[in-house]
Amino acid sequence: MQFSEDLAKEISVKHKIGEATIKTWRHRGTIPDKYGNPEFVKPIAPDKSKSIVSDRILNILAEGLLNVTLLCNLSDVTPQKFADVKRGKAVFSEQEIISLKKEINRARILIAKTFERRSHPALKELLKSEMFLLRPILLSGGATLTDYDRASRFRRDEYSLDDKDYIIIKNCFVKFALQLGL
Repeated sequence: MQFSEDLAKEISVKHKIGEATIKTWRHRGTIPDKYGNPEFVKPIAPDKSKSIVSDRILNILAEGLLNVTLLCNLSDVTPQKFADVKRGKAVFSEQEIISLKKEINRARILIAKTFERRSHPALKELLKSEMFLLRPILLSGGATLTDYDRASRFRRDEYSLDDKDYIIIKNCFVKFALQLGL
């Protein structure tokens, strides 16, 4: 559309457009055509509660304890979108927030159910899950590299865990599950 002061003023009131944008239009001599479409609705910024949840999701994923690429694929968020949100260049949509929250809760529930069963096969199944990054989880939970080595060999069927090892791994994963609360 051709720029005119009256039309720009009308659009700025209707769509709450700032003076800097009007100045840009004036300089270019045009107004974007989307504002001429009567069906166009300017996107509404998410409310603060969504922003808080989004920030919490980013913090959880930034800790490096979950496989971010897998989590994004499971929740239909592109890894590029995650990277853009992390850099502050984009925001998660409401549907993406719900989907990411659902997958993070699913991971937390998997941990809880594993230790409710109190069995080594259930633990092995948890350790083989691609969702969890074993070494960072164990080290952030206070385990040593030797404990990580035992858990890793147990996962590959090369080692049998004793009760002490099981408790160490359990404590690290429970601590991690508590961090996943949204």
